[in-house]
Amino acid sequence: MRSTKYDSLPQTKGALRQLPTSNTTDNGSFYALLAPYGIATGINSGSVTGTGTDGKSYNIAEAPLYFVRSGMFFSNIARLRYSGLGGYGWSSKADSTDNRYAHHLGFNESNVDSSSHDDRRWYGFPLRCLARQ
Repeated sequence: MRSTKYDSLPQTKGALRQLPTSNTTDNGSFYALLAPYGIATGINSGSVTGTGTDGKSYNIAEAPLYFVRSGMFFSNIARLRYSGLGGYGWSSKADSTDNRYAHHLGFNESNVDSSSHDDRRWYGFPLRCLARQ
């Protein structure tokens, strides 16, 4: 994996690592991460490609973001599904009424949901911590 400014293994000693938040546009959210690249156009909408604030074209799966369509693991049936088709990532924000659920980032070959909804925490979504530097 190439290093990005959002890499989970920062070069600066003592950098604070955290899971992104979701269901918000605040700093540290998936939306705030993706919006400058023109990828997230709302909390739960966007395209995998976009034009950044710098006028350049970006893709969620390419430099400098490198999100992977890793699929998800369903522990109830012990199966990996959607590998190569969908990418997911947990946020640090649990559902406000039921902490068995948490918000997440989801994307496929054409759409991004930076997420206004939640899913069962036992789904095997990968974690991608961001570093504040």
